[in-house]
Amino acid sequence: MRLLIITVVLVLVVGCRPQAIQKRDVKCSHTKCGVNEVCVTDGSGERCECNFGFIKTQGNIYCQPSNTERPLDKIIRTNRLKGILHELFEGDMKLNLGQKRAIDVFKELYSWNILGKRNIFPFVGIDTNLTDSLPDIPIQYWRLPVPVAFSPDVPDSVQHIVANMGLEGNNFFRPYTDRDIDYVMLRKGPGCWSYVGRQGGMQEVAVDDGCISEDMIMHLFLHTLGMWHEQNRADRDEYITLHPLNMEDGAMVNFHRYHLYETKDIFNLTIDNYTGHHLPLLSNSPNASDIEKYFFTNFNCSGLNYDICSLLHIGPFAYSKNGEPVFSPLIWRDPCGKENFQHDITVLGCSYALHFFEEYHSLPAGCFPPSSLVQMKNGRTKTMRELMIGDTVMVMDEEGRISFSDVHLMMHKLDHTPVEYVILYTEDGPTLTLSKEHVVFVTSVWSLSPETRMASKVEVGDYLFRPEMTNGSFVPVKVTAIRKQVITGAYAPTTLAGTVVVDGHLASSYVFVEDQSMVHGFFLPWRIGYHMYNAIFGKSLYVPATGLHWSLRAFVSLYCRIADHEFCDDILKI
Repeated sequence: MRLLIITVVLVLVVGCRPQAIQKRDVKCSHTKCGVNEVCVTDGSGERCECNFGFIKTQGNIYCQPSNTERPLDKIIRTNRLKGILHELFEGDMKLNLGQKRAIDVFKELYSWNILGKRNIFPFVGIDTNLTDSLPDIPIQYWRLPVPVAFSPDVPDSVQHIVANMGLEGNNFFRPYTDRDIDYVMLRKGPGCWSYVGRQGGMQEVAVDDGCISEDMIMHLFLHTLGMWHEQNRADRDEYITLHPLNMEDGAMVNFHRYHLYETKDIFNLTIDNYTGHHLPLLSNSPNASDIEKYFFTNFNCSGLNYDICSLLHIGPFAYSKNGEPVFSPLIWRDPCGKENFQHDITVLGCSYALHFFEEYHSLPAGCFPPSSLVQMKNGRTKTMRELMIGDTVMVMDEEGRISFSDVHLMMHKLDHTPVEYVILYTEDGPTLTLSKEHVVFVTSVWSLSPETRMASKVEVGDYLFRPEMTNGSFVPVKVTAIRKQVITGAYAPTTLAGTVVVDGHLASSYVFVEDQSMVHGFFLPWRIGYHMYNAIFGKSLYVPATGLHWSLRAFVSLYCRIADHEFCDDILKI
């Protein structure tokens, strides 16, 4: 009897064990398999399955072709096999100290739940709905072309790929010479990785046997030139949906969003930050190389849409723990090919073009962008673009109370000039956008007495002032985040009071000089002239002239002949 029971149990165990899934290259008997599918048979019958994986898009399931594996996927696989994946940022990058600190600050501020949504510790006080709260990651740009040296063990094929990266005969790289201080050293492994941007001195790029194809070499050297991964763009969620439940444990760290490319988020299409106006040519600069001039004069940077086929985009099955995709595109695209390299080159060119503009020309003082709002005495609002001489706008009077004052001068009106702005986010929601040289009223957490400071010196934790209409005073509001943005257009209105309320926050009318009483006294002749004109001809509204006001240009030109001040070059370029 005991032997019979054991026999029955063994039969049941063997019979209940699932049969192994078999794949065979034949047509299923009941269903015709499509492209990128194979016929699978098991105990439940035959069916078609994707032979590489699938993506769910808008409720439909699509089989992914095998070439959906992106260069980064292959690099990650190589680094995993070499045992160094845990040492690298996002699978293939090494960071310098400044970049590590920016990432560490981000990790301290935010935690992530299992669905990939941001949680934030309540004492931090940053609105988690603001993607603009994410930090900039600092980089340094190279002077192009970049010098490259090769260790003897690097294959000739890899050297050929690097030597020929470029556009229209303008190469990104050139051979290293003894005179070069900053240069790249390409060596053989272990693993495949690069630093991001220029580090100073000799910096390494490692290539192993598993990453010597053209697309992987280009991926690594785009990092060297200063580019980050496409899936980390701040606007990513507008284009793909993440599936964190399909990811390996801890893999969500590879999909955080940041403001990339130093202080210029050239992808933020909700702000008119770069409209394609060609900047002044570099042809007259003896220091600019041919490739720098090419970038500067041949790239229209408006509409840099997210590209799932970027060489710097991760594949849908990297870090997958179950064979299902870790993200799905909101808009289906055909399989990616080499032609998508153009997107990466455009991003690279626009980033360098903005950098070269600052290096060779310097962005002029800007004051406020065209979309900033001022409060009129009649209760309406006007944008800076609409503001006229003679308009009466909200200000702070000498006693620190809410008042209204005439705009008597537009120091400059620039409609088509890209300017770098500082954007100050506050705990009550509204933001204040102004040029880095513009003066704003702030206070520290230790004292609520207002002081004047240039926008570039404002820090998170400082307080701006906003009008409180119920009692006619100004109350402090905490700055919770700061970022920078290149926006086209700049307007510098000056009021009789010397102050102005812009976008619901109090600012000075002036730039460069933080001593409010001194600079306000300097503009006394212009205020007297405005009152005399109104007394003779009557008050009227008129549109300010474009460019730097003629009287200011004449004064600055005279002053700069006598004194060599640091702001002379910037002002006279306007």
